Amino acid sequence: MVVLSHELGRFFTPGESVCVLGRHRIAVVAPDAGGLDARLDELRRGSVGEHGAAL
Repeated sequence: MVVLSHELGRFFTPGESVCVLGRHRIAVVAPDAGGLDARLDELRRGSVGEHGAAL
């Protein structure tokens, strides 16, 4: 979870919050701006998928 949190922190920009909610859950608070779906797809294919996590 620490590694995944770090990766998500690198992926999201300043002003978007990444927080660990528990032993098995991480949350990201980000504005629903244009391109968010593409960014989430990139995450699914990259870091998140490599760690076996789901969005």
